[in-house]
Amino acid sequence: MTRVMIIGYGPLPRPGTQYTSSVVLRTRHLFKPLVEAGLTVNLYTLPIPGSEGPEGEVAAMTPDHYEGFTYQRFTNHSAEFAIQTLTEQARQLEPDALVGVNTYPSYIGAMIPTTIPLWADLNGYWMAEMQGRCSVEKDDSMLADAWAIERVIARRLDKFSAVSRPQLHAVLGEMASIGRLNQHTFQYQFGHHLPNAHYRWEAPPPTEGEAAPGPVLRGPLVPPEAFVILWSGGFNVWCDIPNLVKAMDTLMERHPEVHFVSTGGRIEGVVTQVYQTFEELVEQSPYTERYHLLGWVESEKLPSIYREADLGINVDSINYETLFGARNRINAMAAEDLPVASTLGTEISEWLNDGQAIISAPMREPQVLAKKISRLIEHRDRLRQLAENARRIMEHDFSYEATTRHLLNWLKAPQLAPDNQAKLDGAVEPVTDLAAIAGNSLEEEAMLLARHRPKEIMRALAEHQTQPARGGGGRKFKFWRT
Repeated sequence: MTRVMIIGYGPLPRPGTQYTSSVVLRTRHLFKPLVEAGLTVNLYTLPIPGSEGPEGEVAAMTPDHYEGFTYQRFTNHSAEFAIQTLTEQARQLEPDALVGVNTYPSYIGAMIPTTIPLWADLNGYWMAEMQGRCSVEKDDSMLADAWAIERVIARRLDKFSAVSRPQLHAVLGEMASIGRLNQHTFQYQFGHHLPNAHYRWEAPPPTEGEAAPGPVLRGPLVPPEAFVILWSGGFNVWCDIPNLVKAMDTLMERHPEVHFVSTGGRIEGVVTQVYQTFEELVEQSPYTERYHLLGWVESEKLPSIYREADLGINVDSINYETLFGARNRINAMAAEDLPVASTLGTEISEWLNDGQAIISAPMREPQVLAKKISRLIEHRDRLRQLAENARRIMEHDFSYEATTRHLLNWLKAPQLAPDNQAKLDGAVEPVTDLAAIAGNSLEEEAMLLARHRPKEIMRALAEHQTQPARGGGGRKFKFWRT
């Protein structure tokens, strides 16, 4: 029976949770099928950025529980503590494979000094996400650190999964740049397409004698006859907030029954400015009283909110994250039988559009989006058909089983990538850390950059060039070891 160490984000979603990030849903997405397949699983979670609280002031690892499963939860983001602790765990447990779920946990897994096969799940394209944050903050300084993390993963992984096919191709380009597409891997499949599965929030049943909960939106928040358009989830840098508000204002002008509801908000520890901009635009709208910004709500309220809404909405800006990324909100709304309107750009939006399962419009065309939605407000039977088509696609193409089959197949007999195996086979001495070996000159360059910043390298080269020749052979300068 395969023994697996999984490193992801947590805590895992449960009733009462208000802020559940896509990275936590992704951890559950990959973790659950492995447990259900009977593998021996040891799960370790890092906290969502910005969610540590007072508990995170001290680096520690503590047990937690989820649906009868006990896992280990780190209390803060100390990479040094996590790497040291997980190295000890790997030596003690001797797993057959490591699985990193999301980019930063995959980086932690890649930093463990070991030769255990590693699957890195890159849930979203890290470099495009960083580009978005740089754009918002008007500061490119984080790009070097982001690439340093991505490069470490690409050098060490044996398999990887990407949330979209465009992202899979982007990562393969990164791996070519650091020497992983080499003589040993010519016929080897490094990457696999692993789109987000749909996740259905479930409200706990009422206890004996407790009355069933009433409506969350209709009556308490909006008129019973309102046409409710729902945004669900965080407001990240790739959201086209100005055009979202323009489309909603246009619809509200044409249809007095239209109300907009949002659950979710700023993404603490990552980006907060986008939601602030949204709040400001809503305040300036002539229909501000028909916008209802609920912020992050308890997870048990979400099923009712989805059922009470008439249409889900997603509006993206033109950027590289949209090209490479995914949209959990679309999956979730489609799985809940809620019709969805979205700009086209992400793989999931185009997938559903091809299946005649979504109201679609080009990006930066709020009037076109509003016109298409308006037409279906007046023909709601068509909305029902779109919702049914989308739900069927979710059940067939985006189930946990369908999306994780490549991972489960690999875990039946996890192996090193051919070039990583060649490094072991060609080593003169026993190898305990694959990341310490370079197989070709491009890998040597990547190893060099991982250990030294460019300014340090240039300074060392300058010092080397000024050294006098000794013994006729000069000074041999080497930054890496093999």
